[in-house]
Amino acid sequence: MSADNNEPIILNDGDNMSDHCAISVTVSIPVASKNNIGNFSQQHRSKLLWDKANIDGYRTDLYNCLSSIELPMETLLCKECCDESHHADIEKYYNSILNCLKTAACNNVPTSKTGFHKYWWTPELDDLKQKCIDVAEIWKTS
Repeated sequence: MSADNNEPIILNDGDNMSDHCAISVTVSIPVASKNNIGNFSQQHRSKLLWDKANIDGYRTDLYNCLSSIELPMETLLCKECCDESHHADIEKYYNSILNCLKTAACNNVPTSKTGFHKYWWTPELDDLKQKCIDVAEIWKTS
């Protein structure tokens, strides 16, 4: 077979004892611009595993970090029309809060690649999977 028009080639090798056959395909991928690379990295973020988080540690770290943020009181109490310095103060305050949230999460909440766990995967399936691995190891050693 040939791989014309990006059609896959089934690599049927007599030395392959598996019931799976390898395939080969040629794919044309355009060179990514800097804009596309930025979008790609934003789409493939990690997700936080809150069910496995150290909630007490998160709460403590977040409290300590938020306590150190200085409120922009002059801006918050201003009754005049907002100017650019007020926008900058609010933006700085907002980013400080976000930074605290991210830091506390980074220190206390494990992450996994987005899509790594299937939506239907449950802790019970983790236990069953581990039991299967353990039984397979016992079977191999006996």
